[in-house]
Amino acid sequence: MTNIKKILKNKVFVISSLVIAIAVIAAAFLFMPQIIGQYIKIFGVTLAPDYDIKPLYDKVYLQTDERWKSEYLADTEFTLGEQGCLTCVIAADLCYLGYDVLPDEVNNDFKESGAYTDSGELIWYKISDTYSGIEYQYKKAFSSADIMRDLQAGRLPIVKVKYKRTGIYHWVMIVGASEGEFYIIDPLEQSEGIIPLSTHGKAYAYRVIKKTD
Repeated sequence: MTNIKKILKNKVFVISSLVIAIAVIAAAFLFMPQIIGQYIKIFGVTLAPDYDIKPLYDKVYLQTDERWKSEYLADTEFTLGEQGCLTCVIAADLCYLGYDVLPDEVNNDFKESGAYTDSGELIWYKISDTYSGIEYQYKKAFSSADIMRDLQAGRLPIVKVKYKRTGIYHWVMIVGASEGEFYIIDPLEQSEGIIPLSTHGKAYAYRVIKKTD
């Protein structure tokens, strides 16, 4: 009888251990994207293509353009020339999607629709409220494969970088890939041409705007 009790006790222990192990593995799968996403947000991720994709777009709206550089971002004290990188990139992306807009117009449209926070941060989901037929997608945990899928599908990923590898966050838009490099349009690149993403190093956030299905 004692041996039977020991065997049963051992079986219960083994089963309990398996249940705990399965629970731990399930939790890891469930929370891994959040963990990876948090890591990327802090430390960034290096992006590189598997193959070449011809640039889908090359129109650059510079923050420093005389037509809008002095316009205030939302209701802040900052101008588009100082902190309007995302607004300029989104204006270019909207033009790619068929909308006829300029950065100052996008800025005003976002203000009117309440798409900015008090500090001038974009409330991404309100893009749909501002421009009918447009939606955005994002992933906290993203990789080169996501960028490649977007480009193949005709979408232009918008990524946050640290400007020329400094501590200053900056938004750019990926438009193609060549010779192991993703290429971007950069609203602070005075040459007004596409440049390698590696100019800025790693990416820290990722968004895509597209037409609704």
